[in-house]
Amino acid sequence: MRSSKSGDLRNPLKILNVKCLRIHEKVVKRCPTIFFGYFVLCSCFCFLTSTTFGQSYFLGLYTERFVEDLGMSRGLISAIFAIVYICSALSLQLTGFLIDKYGTRAAICAASIPYLCGIIITANATNPATIATGFVCMRIFGPDGIEFSALVMINHWFRRLRGRAIAVVSLASGVQVLLSGAFDTLTEQTGWRLSTLVAGLVAMTAIALGLTMARDDPESLGLLPDGDAAPSGPPCPDDDGP
Repeated sequence: MRSSKSGDLRNPLKILNVKCLRIHEKVVKRCPTIFFGYFVLCSCFCFLTSTTFGQSYFLGLYTERFVEDLGMSRGLISAIFAIVYICSALSLQLTGFLIDKYGTRAAICAASIPYLCGIIITANATNPATIATGFVCMRIFGPDGIEFSALVMINHWFRRLRGRAIAVVSLASGVQVLLSGAFDTLTEQTGWRLSTLVAGLVAMTAIALGLTMARDDPESLGLLPDGDAAPSGPPCPDDDGP
């Protein structure tokens, strides 16, 4: 028994899930009448907001800056975007594997670090290779990693109310557009390198807020999807028997 417990403790993802479970248990005890899925919905909203800086329309804001500051041709930038989208299509297979094996929250944790590193790499990029590396990390670990995992998490927590839940969290797309506009304005005043670092700080804050309330599924907290009550009493006899 001791060896199995020590093996679990050596797994950082399991340690993180245990600590997070304690936080969730406290929230459930303090707010017993509020379905915890609504807190999860708020966390997914934060996750989708954090992926703003890997969206296609956001990455497109760099085109003019790279042409002017780094002397890159538009054809070269288009080639970088082609590489990004090819990697993006392939990365979803890895994301799906991580979700099935470790859960949505673990997949988000795994994608967050390279996503933030991609933002830092982009802020310090000086050549096409570093730009391509930063963009690939921002794209495949942002929209294709964090956002995809958050949507799967919503599917776990909501069934009858799934359409409304996804509609609510989709409001984050409006926040993404606003953040993109704010980034463009900030870039004109401070330059694209500093504004990219600010974007990384915003993304890190949103991810941290989301992780405080994220949980893979309601069953892990002894709950049912949509906040439904557990069926009481013995099951009804089957009338179709002989």
